[in-house]
Amino acid sequence: MADLQSVVGSGLNKVQEGLETGKKKIETAKEINQMKKDLQQLQAEKALQLTRIGQRIHYMYRRKEFKDEEVQEIAENMKAVDKKIWNLHKQIAEFEREVDSLACASCGANVSMEDKFCAGCGIPVEKPKLEVTVGNCSCCGTPVNESYKYCTACGQLLSE
Repeated sequence: MADLQSVVGSGLNKVQEGLETGKKKIETAKEINQMKKDLQQLQAEKALQLTRIGQRIHYMYRRKEFKDEEVQEIAENMKAVDKKIWNLHKQIAEFEREVDSLACASCGANVSMEDKFCAGCGIPVEKPKLEVTVGNCSCCGTPVNESYKYCTACGQLLSE
């Protein structure tokens, strides 16, 4: 009788752990969806700003009145939106990587970042490699890796 209770208790614990993991994944999915919604709004704002730049340059060009100062303000606003878009992409990637890293790549068992080996199959847990930043973009200030040729946030060519 005690063995049956032990087996049932163990099974219930596994079910409860599965439910907790499911809850965490649902909450993370909600956060990711909200970030993606914010990202869509920012991309729509960027598209509007690009349209405004194009229209202004077009009219100025036709009137032979093109002045860089007038376009500079719009370009500066777009740079700020680009930075926000890049940061959201980065946060979404981090969340998605976090969700993916909760399961063993071999057997699918739950693992944590502190685990060295999977409890389900014994295979070493693969840890994501982190890039080391060595400087900042001179245009937008985003941290960059020495192997980058262009800034990942604003597209600026990095000095060589």
